[in-house]
Amino acid sequence: ISWMEKGEDPLQVVDLMPGDFDKQYLQLSETVRDNIFYAHRVTSPMLFGVRVAGELGGRNELKQAYEVFDRAYVAPKRTQMDKVLTTMFNATGQEGELYTIAAEPAGEDGVQLFTSGIMTRDEVRESLGLKTEQPVAMSAQNPFGWDDEADKVVFRKYGRSAEEFEELPETFAELTNPELRLVAVIRDNPKATLEEMAKGARLTTTEAANILKVMQANRLIEWTTNEIKITDSGARSIADSGGLDTEIFVLYKYGKNPDVGGPLLLDTSRDFCRFLVEENKLYSREEIDAMSRELGYNVWQRRGGWRTIAGDLA
Repeated sequence: ISWMEKGEDPLQVVDLMPGDFDKQYLQLSETVRDNIFYAHRVTSPMLFGVRVAGELGGRNELKQAYEVFDRAYVAPKRTQMDKVLTTMFNATGQEGELYTIAAEPAGEDGVQLFTSGIMTRDEVRESLGLKTEQPVAMSAQNPFGWDDEADKVVFRKYGRSAEEFEELPETFAELTNPELRLVAVIRDNPKATLEEMAKGARLTTTEAANILKVMQANRLIEWTTNEIKITDSGARSIADSGGLDTEIFVLYKYGKNPDVGGPLLLDTSRDFCRFLVEENKLYSREEIDAMSRELGYNVWQRRGGWRTIAGDLA
């Protein structure tokens, strides 16, 4: 029994326990999850199969998140582990350096690479583990109606004389031109950001990041959150490539199939083949693609006449 004066508010029994435990649990769960990701420097929960509202989770977002997480957290840990394993390996009397090759979180989009002109159809098929398409040999009678004289006019517009270049064996260059340009930027400023390195090397940030990942996997550089160092292996590769001032081109020349013996030209060689051999020019991939667009057919697949097999009618 409770007594009160006239006009006073009656007594009330108030439940002090909150009633939204379900919402508090969900909030606590998200907070704990975020703290775990933050402690491990996870750039995106998508890397661990956790969908986040507002994120599409596409291939490009996943690759970018992986690159940042790998550079900020995985790479330093991997480098430490590689050094420990190398020390243990050398302690057994063996010589060598152990290192981990990082795997891509998602394969390259072959269709996108082909449509953007970065890779040819055969290169895409090879990357997918498929056999490349064999070009069909063209007959000597030119049954497709090509106008050789008109084609010669187009071929004369492109290419540069082979005498202007020095031919090098395939194994000459340890580093490509983009790699050499990136290394030059790193040498001048080891603490440069990815954007600064890409701008200095005349590359996009994605191209620069992909090249740096390959160089790090090959132990040519050590890429940490603070700076990039050129390893001893990287210095040797620079020297083997002729130094940072060397520029190497990949050009193409009309020639004989290496699987076929005999001289470059035969008595039965077509006039157009003789013309290309006498031109003695080197063409870039862009020039050959430009000729294909201008001529209306694939220049890469234009070959010589049928080869006669001795003792056979084929």
